[in-house]
Amino acid sequence: IPEKLALALYPLGVLAIGVGCRRTLRHTPYPMLVVGLACLALSMTIDTLFHNRVFLEDGLKFIGIVCWFAYFARTASAGMSSRARGDTVSATAFEGEPAKGAPFGTQLAA
Repeated sequence: IPEKLALALYPLGVLAIGVGCRRTLRHTPYPMLVVGLACLALSMTIDTLFHNRVFLEDGLKFIGIVCWFAYFARTASAGMSSRARGDTVSATAFEGEPAKGAPFGTQLAA
């Protein structure tokens, strides 16, 4: 696979996953995920356009990985905590008290 094609497929994959999981993502600390993905995208852009900016590229990549990890760790922790309490909905743990009886990842009426 040509490198340019592979680089073009990354944002399309992220967009497809984001659209497909938008209901669940709304109930998580998604700004942290967005910052992480933006840092990784900037890292790829700098790598493609400026080949001699290794420190900046690697620094952005590191920040992106840390944000990405923090997002998944926090989301997983909230999900496990709400399951341990016996709640059915764990994706809404960031919005306060989860509703009982709704399936995981559903959008709840306010």
